[in-house]
Amino acid sequence: ATATATAEKWFAEQAERSSPSKLAERGLKVLNQLQAPEKNQEPFRYTDLDALLYSVPVTPEKGEFNLAEKLPPLLEETEAYRMVFVDGQLHAGFSRLPAEDAALVGGQEALESWSAEARSHFSQLMEQLPEVDFFQSNKRDMLGCGKLAALNQAVFRDVAYVSLPEARNCEDM
Repeated sequence: ATATATAEKWFAEQAERSSPSKLAERGLKVLNQLQAPEKNQEPFRYTDLDALLYSVPVTPEKGEFNLAEKLPPLLEETEAYRMVFVDGQLHAGFSRLPAEDAALVGGQEALESWSAEARSHFSQLMEQLPEVDFFQSNKRDMLGCGKLAALNQAVFRDVAYVSLPEARNCEDM
């Protein structure tokens, strides 16, 4: 019972970072309905869940990390397109994206300027959760990832979205 209480406390603390969106509302609702992953579930049998999920990561003190200085050496010097996320949000300054007429590529902010059809398609993709909307199984066969997916949906900030027109060839880009 103590491990379950620790898990539920951890999930509740993480959910406090939820965003004010319909997607987050649904994620929070589902989060409260599902069980946390447990050692008795086959995918987590050999996983130290305390270390993976519930321990507090060591982070540098604020001000110690200069992103503009540390990130560029890690990025490849190439003409290839890239999407760079910092703290869960697309960073336009470090990303290299194609022209908007070539493909729909971007994050949450860019999505607002896309067609209603593209926004609708994106919403349909993001609403689905494993073990809730698809890959449903009986309780004994569940993988335990539904609660983690619901948490991800609740704290969602940005997304990498790439959509090529049907007539477009990836190699032309």
